[in-house]
Amino acid sequence: MLVQDSNNTPGFLFYAPYYNHDNCKENEHRDDCMKGMVYAPFVVKNLMLGTLSEESRHVNIRLSDGGEVLFDELVPENDDFDEKPLHAESYSINVYGRVWDFEIQSDNSFRMAQKSSQPKIILFGGIFIDSMIFALFVLLARANKQALAYADKMNDELEIKNSELEQYVYSASHDLKSPLFSIQGFAYLLKQCIQSKEYDTLPEYIRKIEDAADKMRSNIEALLEVSRVGTTTPELKPENAREVIQNVIHRLDELQIIPASSISLHGDATVLIDSVRLGQVFENLIGNAAKYAHPDRPLEVTIQIDDSRRDAAEITVADNGIGIPQEYRSKVFGLFQRLSHETEGNGVGLSIVKRVIESFGGRVWLDDSDLGGLAVCMSIPKAKATKPSRAA
Repeated sequence: MLVQDSNNTPGFLFYAPYYNHDNCKENEHRDDCMKGMVYAPFVVKNLMLGTLSEESRHVNIRLSDGGEVLFDELVPENDDFDEKPLHAESYSINVYGRVWDFEIQSDNSFRMAQKSSQPKIILFGGIFIDSMIFALFVLLARANKQALAYADKMNDELEIKNSELEQYVYSASHDLKSPLFSIQGFAYLLKQCIQSKEYDTLPEYIRKIEDAADKMRSNIEALLEVSRVGTTTPELKPENAREVIQNVIHRLDELQIIPASSISLHGDATVLIDSVRLGQVFENLIGNAAKYAHPDRPLEVTIQIDDSRRDAAEITVADNGIGIPQEYRSKVFGLFQRLSHETEGNGVGLSIVKRVIESFGGRVWLDDSDLGGLAVCMSIPKAKATKPSRAA
């Protein structure tokens, strides 16, 4: 913003707004979220003379903004003004949304230096210094844009984390209250039976209380597991994805959870992962395939590793189970989301899968399976190739 004091001295104010980011979620509503402004005043003449030493540059400068002259040494009143300069240059630079026009001409001191056979490098040095200063202005403008973009990115990530935390707290409170209410209800009925000496239903009520307590313990353990995945930073290193998955298949076969003969594995890729956490991902996915198997056909699971992309490998776990309807697919990655309450589990498996893969810098999505069930797809970054060092 161009300003002048009472003496009409050209200057400008540099303004920078700051916002209440907690309540500002859309860029178009930023005006409503602005908390204030910070500013810094500059007098153009002082800025120019402080930046460019008049004694050592051998050039005169005129600076204009939109046709309005802010700083002018190209006037006859200037003792060092050269009416017929030996050299002249013009520059236009975009500075924070305004176009500044610079006219640079050699002065009388330069002409005298030429007459005394001083080298032309003095002029070129002055022009070089001016160019460096102009470049500094440009770099400052770019750095400001990058800083604002980084701040916006960090603010968006913070909003996502806050949203996940709200969902986490809501799910935790809701799903821990449910078995607690069951315990309280059956404890009351148990008390009533004892007082009335009706002991026939006591074993049933005790069993209900034990089931509710087991459910609460399972939910608490699941929440702790989700919390560990979301709050600890994994140590990523290049690992062979096929070997990790093969170890999971072998372990599940030994535990008789799902026979290895029901699973086919294709492809190979080296990806940047924490092998323990990736193993946990495939234990969840293969376990889900077994839980939600179709009752009318034997279980079949196909795991395909696609290494064709340059930056990431895509891995697909497809089964021939009952699948997940399209309208529920956006919800199943949340906490305690279960497709059926008739199967065992606490509904955090896919939430853990999503958090683990995203901690690797990847993503997860659902698709239809060619086998007739569900396909869980994921993209995991590869390790960046390093050039071999040369011997000195």
